[in-house]
Amino acid sequence: YNKLNGVYAAENEWLLTQVLRGDWGYDGIVMSDWFGSRTTAPTVNAGLDLEMPGPTRDRGDKLVAAVNSGEVAAETVRERALNMLRLMDRTGAMRDHAAHVEHADDRPETGALIRRAGAEGAVLLKNNGILPLSDQAGTVAVIGPNAAVAQVMGGGSAQLNPHYTVSPLQALVARLGADRVIHAAGCTNQRWEPVLQGPMKAEYFANLHFSGQPAHVEEMADGNQFIIVPGAGKVDPNAFSLRVSGRCIASVSRRYNVGISATGPSRVFVDGRLVADASVWTKGRTFFEEGCDEVVGTVDLTAGRSHEVVLEFTPRRGDNLQFSAFRLGVGLPLGDEAIAEAVAAARQADTVILCVGRNGEWDTEGSDLDGIRLPGRQDELVAAVLKAN
Repeated sequence: YNKLNGVYAAENEWLLTQVLRGDWGYDGIVMSDWFGSRTTAPTVNAGLDLEMPGPTRDRGDKLVAAVNSGEVAAETVRERALNMLRLMDRTGAMRDHAAHVEHADDRPETGALIRRAGAEGAVLLKNNGILPLSDQAGTVAVIGPNAAVAQVMGGGSAQLNPHYTVSPLQALVARLGADRVIHAAGCTNQRWEPVLQGPMKAEYFANLHFSGQPAHVEEMADGNQFIIVPGAGKVDPNAFSLRVSGRCIASVSRRYNVGISATGPSRVFVDGRLVADASVWTKGRTFFEEGCDEVVGTVDLTAGRSHEVVLEFTPRRGDNLQFSAFRLGVGLPLGDEAIAEAVAAARQADTVILCVGRNGEWDTEGSDLDGIRLPGRQDELVAAVLKAN
């Protein structure tokens, strides 16, 4: 993404060819970071073999045209292709024509190594004889937004799908028994409202005004979507409109938050009423700084009732990266009563384990923290729980 001596790294012939291949003797492939390539002839001539991700944006027909116009030599294209074929040969891809099947390989020895690494990576700052907890430790209150979820990794490219996770709450219940463990969340630590789960109906229109019949209709799994080829290629990526419809069933009758962040102007309606309005779009720090910051509205939902949630989205040409994306979330805010519940749990327990911190929404790529304060009302929660126990 960056420039070196005034030239983008993906277009830097001195870096990719003279230094990497000439001085260092590298004979593998050179590929861009995701959307880190933005030109045709300059990147191909400099030594960039592969633009990522697919489908192609700056090669394909554009590269054929660059060869026909004389901007890129045919021999250069053959060299880039040969580098790719050489990698495929080295990795066995040239000979392995079996269908790709993803599977989980959960090895006990790997799990043991991960547990050992996690334990040895922990730092104990102070212990007044409380640790290690004995099986006769009495009742234990497990409190905090990170108690019932295993925070095992960051977000973005630091996110993987583990074979399984065990939260602090699950582990303590398994060890001590449910009758000796009290749980209270106390507050939240999310950066955005929890993603609305699907299935959701997505209707793409070949105009910016949601008019006429949809050019393409598909199903989306949830309200967090990263769209590189909108409408299966049936609409102009810069001149379409998208209506996404889903349902939300409230767990309790309360006032909920509805949040939207997107790379273009957006609005969210609940049961036909406008709730969150990001139609006057302002650049923020979501989606690699191509999206707006989350806009949050509130709506009263009824327990057990299925409420209709509709998102309307139109694209905006990116400043650096070209794609469309949105995140639609609905969440139940935790207020004073949640902290009071945590305090009550702490008072009646012999021992308190308070699980606070951030999650992968904060500890992620493409975004810096504003400071070191704990998100949400966690500082307040810690002070209240410590006063009680």
